[in-house]
Amino acid sequence: MVMFRCLIQAGQIDDAQREKLNGHLTEAARELCAQANEPVPITWVEVAEGFGFTAGKPSRSSVVVSAIPDETPQEDRVVFMKRICDAWSQETGCSINDVVATAVNVSLAARAKT
Repeated sequence: MVMFRCLIQAGQIDDAQREKLNGHLTEAARELCAQANEPVPITWVEVAEGFGFTAGKPSRSSVVVSAIPDETPQEDRVVFMKRICDAWSQETGCSINDVVATAVNVSLAARAKT
C-alpha cells in the first residue's frame, strides 16, 4: 500500500488542481504497487501564510511525502518520485525546484507515527 501526505502553502493550489493531483498520485501508487481498486490515502496539510519561507521570501514549495513498500527497488522509487514531480509541475505550473517528493519505507513511516 502507498499513502501520501502533501504539505502545501496556503492558497497556492486550488481545489480543482488538488483533485487532479489526487488522480495523479492515485495512478502512481496503483502503478507502483498494483493496488487495483483500493483507496489511496492522501492527506493535505496547508502551511499557513507567513509560516513558510525560502531564501527570505514566502515559499512556493510543496512537499509530497509518500510511504511505499519497503522492498521497492531504488530504480522504481526514482521513476515514482519523478512521476510525482512531473505531475505537480504540470498541474500547478511550478518549477521542478518547488516540489520535493519522497518515497520512505512504510515501516519507517509507521514508526514515525508513534
